[in-house]
Amino acid sequence: MSAKIAGIARIKVDGALLASMPGAELDLGGVERPEVTGHRVYGFTEKIMPSVLTCTIAWKFETPIEALRNLTEGLILFEADIGVTYKISNAWCSATVKVKDESGEITLEFKGDAAKQQ
Repeated sequence: MSAKIAGIARIKVDGALLASMPGAELDLGGVERPEVTGHRVYGFTEKIMPSVLTCTIAWKFETPIEALRNLTEGLILFEADIGVTYKISNAWCSATVKVKDESGEITLEFKGDAAKQQ
């Protein structure tokens, strides 16, 4: 068993490596099970939820902002430095793209099918 803890993620969108900053977050999506209650807990229902990836990338001249902004049916790989990779199929840019001049950062949010470990 390794003592290494995940600390760095590489993010690829349709094969292109993004200049991602620390703090990327991946919600794996899948089945959510909200409880059903009344006078007691009766059980749960199931609801399918998308995966959600939020990240910040460095803003460079060659950053394909419009391609990222207009992404639909994309493929995203979230590669952790511990050797674990998650794949998000049918991904799309789900929020407006925010660019910051002072810090040179772009904030992105993508959603897609439930993430699957590769």
